[in-house]
Amino acid sequence: HAQVIVNGFSQELPVANKLLYLYAQFRAVADAESLFEEMNVKDSVSWSVMVGGFAKSGDFFKCLRVFREIVRSSLNLDNYTLPIVIRACREKKDGAVGGLIHELALKSGMDLDFYVCAALVDMYAKCGMIDDACKLFDELPKRDLVTWTVMIGAYADSGKPDESWVLFERMRNEGIVPDRAAIVTIVNACAKLGALHKAVILHDYIRLMNFPVGVILGTALIDMHAKCGTVDAA
Repeated sequence: HAQVIVNGFSQELPVANKLLYLYAQFRAVADAESLFEEMNVKDSVSWSVMVGGFAKSGDFFKCLRVFREIVRSSLNLDNYTLPIVIRACREKKDGAVGGLIHELALKSGMDLDFYVCAALVDMYAKCGMIDDACKLFDELPKRDLVTWTVMIGAYADSGKPDESWVLFERMRNEGIVPDRAAIVTIVNACAKLGALHKAVILHDYIRLMNFPVGVILGTALIDMHAKCGTVDAA
């Protein structure tokens, strides 16, 4: 950075943006913020990098504050910045602000973007707004494994483990193969459901798919069998 200043390139926008990005990547957010304030010209890349930098450092308040400035400046919203601020709302458990960002996505035509929609489903689910998450999930043009896993966990956390099981079967019927995270999520949901026959079916499926049973999955299985009355199977 010092060399850039000496050579007179500090106000060259592409150079400044690159420096911002490097500071943000290495979580030197204070340096990025100082550079950002010194920049005479900023573009959508500059603002997006700052949004990402604050989010990466865990400063979700500043992340959302910078995003408000983006909106006020009428800069274009994209599928990089929107998912970041939606995740910031998730971390803050602020479904109200998340809903406003959803409205902005609708107005800007980003509501059908997969990454934006997936982030919104995750945000609504983590904020306990299960009906909004479910509605958006069903409207998704495509769904990845992470989105399925989020919804399965959301139903379980909201006291609807039976819906988690239905969604798990629907996921398998659509040819989506669960990973370890998805399996742990459905095992935990099954534990809350307390259904003996489902516990047996699920454990048999795990054996059939030859999932490696590490500490996390093993603990989840023991808990499931204990709550379903099948301790011997554990």
